[in-house]
Amino acid sequence: IGDAYDSLGMQAAAVAAFETLANQFIGKKSNKQFELLLADAAQNWFAICGDLAETQRGMWNEMLPIAKDVFGDLSTGEAGITLLIQKAGEAEAQGRYAEAREIYLSIPRTIQVDGSSQKVDAYFRSKASAGRCLFKAADAEGTGKDAVDASVAELESHLAGAQSDGNAAGEAAIRFEIASIYADDDVNDREKGLEVLAPLLTTLRGKNAYREGCLRLFITLQTWVNPDDPADGARPEKAEAALTALKSDFPAGFATMISLYDLSEAYGGQSSPQSARRAAELILDYTKHPLAKIEEASAGVLLGIAETLLGGNLNADANELLARAEAQAAGNPDLEIAIKYLRAKAGNLAGKHAEVITSLDQFFETYKGDTIQGAFEQAPFILYQYALAQLGQMKKTRDPMHREKAFESLQQSVAIMKQRRGSLLRSGRELTPRFEKEYWTIFHQWLLVMKDQGQCGTVVNYIKSERIQSGGETFAPPELQKQFDQLERDCQR
Repeated sequence: IGDAYDSLGMQAAAVAAFETLANQFIGKKSNKQFELLLADAAQNWFAICGDLAETQRGMWNEMLPIAKDVFGDLSTGEAGITLLIQKAGEAEAQGRYAEAREIYLSIPRTIQVDGSSQKVDAYFRSKASAGRCLFKAADAEGTGKDAVDASVAELESHLAGAQSDGNAAGEAAIRFEIASIYADDDVNDREKGLEVLAPLLTTLRGKNAYREGCLRLFITLQTWVNPDDPADGARPEKAEAALTALKSDFPAGFATMISLYDLSEAYGGQSSPQSARRAAELILDYTKHPLAKIEEASAGVLLGIAETLLGGNLNADANELLARAEAQAAGNPDLEIAIKYLRAKAGNLAGKHAEVITSLDQFFETYKGDTIQGAFEQAPFILYQYALAQLGQMKKTRDPMHREKAFESLQQSVAIMKQRRGSLLRSGRELTPRFEKEYWTIFHQWLLVMKDQGQCGTVVNYIKSERIQSGGETFAPPELQKQFDQLERDCQR
């Protein structure tokens, strides 16, 4: 009845119902069923009165003495601490950080239970929450940067105590909050955050939720790309140890699932074949995670995963997902085009260049104009796959016509990508690692064909122009930059 009143917004009636329950059964607490009922009633009672305090001044303070009379030891001891933490959490969620912080700080380190002192398990976790509130209060006022040192110092002051008490969850919670401050958008100090989290990979073990969160945050920091310094990019290889720990200690957890996906994306933004392979392996593991629910995935999601799998030459797994996507795509032109592109990519990887050429020639009968104009997302990539198919076929037939068609297709692809890149730069939007890899891969292939056509002077001029525009010696991702440098040397011989 109390729950029903609460769901209907009749809070006063709900409170009265919970009090009636307590008064009726308070003498039967030895019965486990009644104990559970009373504990649930106490928790709901405190939650409702916390809500009432928002609309009726002083309601919490007025009702608190009644709670202690009605619920007895359910409002004291560990149960009372749990309710206080709940109240603090509600205040924090509503942006009342000073109030929440005060409650967190009121949690004692020990309590008396049956005449003996007992450690409060939540003590250090509450200290972590109080430090978080100190920073969030300043951040809400626009002075978060100024509060970093004070917040971190307060949190660090509790580390030794958590260690001496052997409270692994409390220590992990404190480290998580310190690292979260360093990870804040206004702070962006990746190295300090990683340093704080490092013990979670070595000495600070355990299977508590706080360690799981720390390992997840470690991976987030390693896959972060510094918006102010593109050279300070993702370092997924340095996150592998944390992923191993998550898969070992929290195999079915959400943190493991999302970390598999994020690490795959980070590797996918790199240019080496080894990175592409690792990206494919990780996304395949992601599809097998129970929380990914890949069996319920939309065609768009399936196609994105299939593309990553193809990039790492896991073609059989990719084709399985493509077949599932095709079953959903009938009558949807956007999805059909995306599938056409991935089928072309799969065909090229399998060496079926003639089949790819025939398939895309048929596609161009309907979409040639839209493709050249870049009217749909996959346009430059379909042109790129068409060029690769022509180059592959030329190796078999030695017919230079295929190289000419490849050059034309690559030139059109580069034009679309260059337009998109310029639009992103002019609008101030981020050039993602994946976009940069795709752009410079196509650009490099175009110059390679240009070189094969005997236009080495033009190739060198293009590379010099890119250096000038970038203001330095490098203009492409590291692995691709090496290929441009080698191409320039080859053309200068």
